[in-house]
Amino acid sequence: MKKLLIGLAILVVLLAAVVVAVPFLVNLDSQKERLAALVRERTGRTLTVNGPVSLSILPRPALQLEQVTFSNAPGGDADAMASLERLDLALDPLPLLSGEISIRRLVLVEPEIALEVDAQGRPNWRFEAGAPEAGSAGEAQSDPQSGTPQSDPQSGAPEPRTLPSLALPSVEVVDGRLSWSDARTGARYQVADLDATLSAPAMDVPATIEAGFEYGGRSVSLEAEGAEFGALLAGEPTALSLEAGADALRVAFDGRVAAGTAPSAAGRVSVAAPSAAEAAAWLGAGTAEIPEGELSILGELAAEPTRIALSGATMELAGERVQGDLAVALDGPRPAVSGQLALGRVDLDRLRAAAGTAQPSEAAPSEAAPAAPPAQTEAPAQARAPVPIDLGFLRAVDADLDLAADAIASSGVESGPTSLSVDLSAGRLALVLGDTPLLDGTVAARALLDGSADVPRAELDLRLSAVQAHPLLVALADFDRLSGTMQGTAALRAAGASDEAMLADLDGTGSLLFTDGAVEGVNIAAMLRNALATVRGEPAPDGEAPPRTDFAELGAGFEVVDGVARTGDLRMLAPLVRMSGEGSVDLRARTVDMRLTPRLVADIEGQGGREDRSGLAVPILVRGTFDDLSFAPDLAALAREAVRDPAAIGRQVDQLRDAVEGGRPEDAVRRLLEGLGGAPAGDVPAGGAPAEGAAGEAPAAPADPLQTLRGLFNR
Repeated sequence: MKKLLIGLAILVVLLAAVVVAVPFLVNLDSQKERLAALVRERTGRTLTVNGPVSLSILPRPALQLEQVTFSNAPGGDADAMASLERLDLALDPLPLLSGEISIRRLVLVEPEIALEVDAQGRPNWRFEAGAPEAGSAGEAQSDPQSGTPQSDPQSGAPEPRTLPSLALPSVEVVDGRLSWSDARTGARYQVADLDATLSAPAMDVPATIEAGFEYGGRSVSLEAEGAEFGALLAGEPTALSLEAGADALRVAFDGRVAAGTAPSAAGRVSVAAPSAAEAAAWLGAGTAEIPEGELSILGELAAEPTRIALSGATMELAGERVQGDLAVALDGPRPAVSGQLALGRVDLDRLRAAAGTAQPSEAAPSEAAPAAPPAQTEAPAQARAPVPIDLGFLRAVDADLDLAADAIASSGVESGPTSLSVDLSAGRLALVLGDTPLLDGTVAARALLDGSADVPRAELDLRLSAVQAHPLLVALADFDRLSGTMQGTAALRAAGASDEAMLADLDGTGSLLFTDGAVEGVNIAAMLRNALATVRGEPAPDGEAPPRTDFAELGAGFEVVDGVARTGDLRMLAPLVRMSGEGSVDLRARTVDMRLTPRLVADIEGQGGREDRSGLAVPILVRGTFDDLSFAPDLAALAREAVRDPAAIGRQVDQLRDAVEGGRPEDAVRRLLEGLGGAPAGDVPAGGAPAEGAAGEAPAAPADPLQTLRGLFNR
């Protein structure tokens, strides 16, 4: 027993001696140089330890290196690919007895890691084994088996190599910084406060990563497993399951990835964000056109350096769903998007409202404020500054898309199933809308937006068939004075750097036909009755007629030159009324100058009836702005017509009286035209001159012709 105790004591003394002696037996400086040589041999990079190196045995063997740097690839932007304040290594104890270092755990304290891709697409994590230092380009490279340098037989350049098989049961990163940049696109991202744990028992064994960091002021978490670092460093595909995100955005991926010179990924991907606008702002994409609302994306991802595709995808944004396939090609002069997408019911009002909520205009308060007194005296054209038009953004991407929607709703108008093809190439955007059900009819269109030149250009070919006019005009132009069934065509083109320049350059032709409708705000029949009473010297008819003129047909062809639309064949057919017209509409100034010539005739045919031009005519002047139109009878023209052919006027009055079964003609007209709209009868005084309209001065009849007309109607 005594001998056993003595043996144990000797063993303890020996162990204590080893613990004390090992740090002195191991040549730390030589190990530092050996480690640097090994790194240079395997990566072609330089590992520098500028601080002290220390080795401790208790409580467990550990090696500590301070102020460590790992050089960057030649031509890299950063001075070093990695630098760290301290490197802690937990060691296996037994190899230390023979002077060897075997790492069990690696801790990187305050590292700064720069991952870069150069203009040729080469990543700085692509290592070249045995790459010579500057000034030694002619040195041979090492043999893979012996570690002897070895060169490429043709070029003499070092062959790409990966790190050797290495067991890292645990790697920790404490308070690190990580940046990623791509010289091809100028993209740059950076994370801070990086804390991570990596477990890679071997290079060919699936690794696990848990990390947390800060990006864009938000805390991000990341969990990944399945990747084999040996395969990643060799550029071979390996499985990867990843979940990452913050409170603004979460991304999950399950598939296979490959790194190296041709990185790729293929697998199931999902994206979820409580607010699309908030997520876009966090990622630096801006929010001007992104609606406020939940975002979710689910589909099969296939990504490589020249192409990214999402197939079988379902995307929901602000309650709107999109399904289909989408791909982006990156090997051309600009990204090229292609695909087929199917949408459900698209509510443009909700999307616009959501986008407006996402980023309120900073100018809104000043725009809402009352105008300063001097500005109130300016002309409308001076009060509104031209809105610049810049289509240069169309040159940023190409696109070939086929879109289909169950319905599109906007401003109370909803279409039926809609198909739209999008062809964008070199700044020229062509849109083709197929025959689409709309308001009991159909609409089809072709549009071109050309941003390839310095001055933007636009073209539109439009066809409407049997569409209800009133809701469409209200939705498009906030114009509520016209109703009926509408059909028409238009071919328009314009060029200009602002909305006013576009309107000033607008040219084209078209035609419109409205059937079974009404003109709101004016009663043409009442105007005629009032005019008749005026020229006869009689009191105006009693009562007020509703401000409305029903018609069976209303149509015109038009030509637009430099933003002014002109017509010479305006026509309207209605019971007891036929109307022709001519004039112009200045789209830039938003003014109307039309002369309408309605005629009371001796038949009550409407649609399909003949355009009887022998009836009694009282021309009406329509003048003013879009927001303030005036309607006034042209008594001067009526007087001139009576002077030219007083007998014809008398015959038409007689025919009108003969067509009515008893009673006064005015009463008959009032009954037959019940429901026609217009200004109250009292708007035209019995004394003669019509009330002054909003457009300015009211026409007045010359005295002598007026007396002639009074005589005719008093026979």
